[in-house]
Amino acid sequence: MRNLSNGEALVEAAGRTLGRTLEIKQLDVCEDSIEACVNSLPERRVDILSKPTPFGSIIDERKTVMDTNFLGLVRLLKEILHDMKKRKRGHIVVISSVMGILVILFIDVYAASKFAVEGFCERLAIQALRFNLNISLIEPDPAITEFERKVYEEGLKTDLSKSDKHTLKIITMENPPFCHQTNALYTPMTTLKYVDPNDDLPIDTF
Repeated sequence: MRNLSNGEALVEAAGRTLGRTLEIKQLDVCEDSIEACVNSLPERRVDILSKPTPFGSIIDERKTVMDTNFLGLVRLLKEILHDMKKRKRGHIVVISSVMGILVILFIDVYAASKFAVEGFCERLAIQALRFNLNISLIEPDPAITEFERKVYEEGLKTDLSKSDKHTLKIITMENPPFCHQTNALYTPMTTLKYVDPNDDLPIDTF
C-alpha cells in the first residue's frame, strides 16, 4: 500500500492470514521503495503479485500516469520475477484496462500507458511459460461518474470497484487466462481490433 494508515479494512479482511500467508507492506512503485519492501518479506517470497491501477488526473499528471501504470509495473517485476523463476511458481495479476485495447475520448495518456502494459505483458507471458508462471491481465471497463460529468477537462477516471471480484476469481483459478475483461459488453468492440488489419472499424464505431 502507498499509505499504511489506509489499511484498516484490509487488516480486518485479512484476519488470521495476516503475518502468516499475507503481509501488508508500504510500497510506492514511483519511488525507490520496491527493493526495501520485497527484502522485508520472509525469504523475499511473493506468490501472487497484483499490480493495481492508480486514480488521478491524466491531463495534469501525464508523466506520473505513465511512470506508475507502466514503468512501475516494470520495476516491480524486475524485483520479483527472479525469485519466482527460481521457484518456478507464481502468478502475476495485472490490472490493465479495456482501454489498453481500444481508446475513447479524453483518456489518451491513460490508454497509452495501458497499451504499453498490454504489449509488455504479452511478450512476458511467452517467456513465463518456461518457468511455469501465470500472467493474467484484468481488463475493467470504464465508467462515467458524477465527477467526470462535472469536470471532463480533468480527464476520465476508471472505476475499478467491480474489478475486485474478477481479480479474486482469476487469482483462485487453477488455469487462469491471460486476458479477462470484466464487462462482456465491450467484447464486440475489442474484437474489432483483431479482425480488422487496417484498424479502421474500432475508430469508425465512435
